[in-house]
Amino acid sequence: MAEDYVRPNDGCLLAFVAEPGMTRAKYDHPESLIWRDAGVLQGVMAMTAPQTGLGLCLLGLTGDEAIGSLSDQGQLRGVGVAIVGAQP
Repeated sequence: MAEDYVRPNDGCLLAFVAEPGMTRAKYDHPESLIWRDAGVLQGVMAMTAPQTGLGLCLLGLTGDEAIGSLSDQGQLRGVGVAIVGAQP
C-alpha cells in the first residue's frame, strides 16, 4: 500500500496531466504517444525517487475526472496519479 512507500501525512499528491490538443496538432494518433510519455515519466520517477531520499507510490489512477475540471475549456486529461514524499 501507499504507506509502505511514503509516510502517512508526509506525502504530496502528484497528478500527471496531458493536453491532447497540443499533441494532436503535431502528431498523428496522439493518444498512444501521450500514454507512452506518461509511462516513461512515471517509470523514471519511480527509479530516481529512492536515490533522492523520496518515496513514490503510483496509485493506478488516471485522475481524469479531477484534472478535466481544472480547465474551463476541458482540454486537459489526467494520465496518472502518485503520492511522493518522505520515505518511511
